[in-house]
Amino acid sequence: MIEELYLSLYEPRTVSLLPRGSTHGIGREEILGAASAAKAKHPLGDRVVLAEMGDQRSISKLAEWAKGILPDLCQEVVAVALGRPLPEQLEQLIKVSPRYARESARARKLRAEATHQHKCGHHHNGEKLELEADGILYAAHEHCKRNILSNGKCPRCRGTGRMERKDEPCPICNGTGNVIPSVGDVLKKHGPEVYSKFVRLVDIMQMDKSDWMRLFMRQIGAERAE
Repeated sequence: MIEELYLSLYEPRTVSLLPRGSTHGIGREEILGAASAAKAKHPLGDRVVLAEMGDQRSISKLAEWAKGILPDLCQEVVAVALGRPLPEQLEQLIKVSPRYARESARARKLRAEATHQHKCGHHHNGEKLELEADGILYAAHEHCKRNILSNGKCPRCRGTGRMERKDEPCPICNGTGNVIPSVGDVLKKHGPEVYSKFVRLVDIMQMDKSDWMRLFMRQIGAERAE
């Protein structure tokens, strides 16, 4: 329900968020009004909500805010607060995506054929196949990267939390369906003092988001009661 309300903020048409058959739908203006009231009390939380939906301006504003406290890790703070992976972790997650694995297999076959063509003296054909393989791998890498950064879902289980063909939790996301940012890397690289500040900033952003959500839902409830 909450996701439906968030998404409706960007819907061009008024939508009803109550069960079918109700005569008291909540329209776009009411939703925007509830969001505006929540934003007035919790502007940071509002930025987090919009950033989670992919709003680039909000992501930039959050980074600016974090930069005043942890300038060298401002982008990483935002990534973790939004449930997105850190740079090193991102590459690892791309590699466990079924799509990337499938396209990598295609690229390997093409490279094997390219090697054969070179051995036969058909260097032009070999080079063409190598370029095709590179293109396939690059496209798969960028596709997986965009998906992970846009929705924060685990690429291995595609956000289901379960392994395909196996009734067991996904080992990459521990059954959550979401990316689990590897904040331990911050501790290893920057030490306990910086790590403590890092975690505190993430907590502040997430707590303000929770406060925004509670106020938003209270406002929606008030609109429904009228």
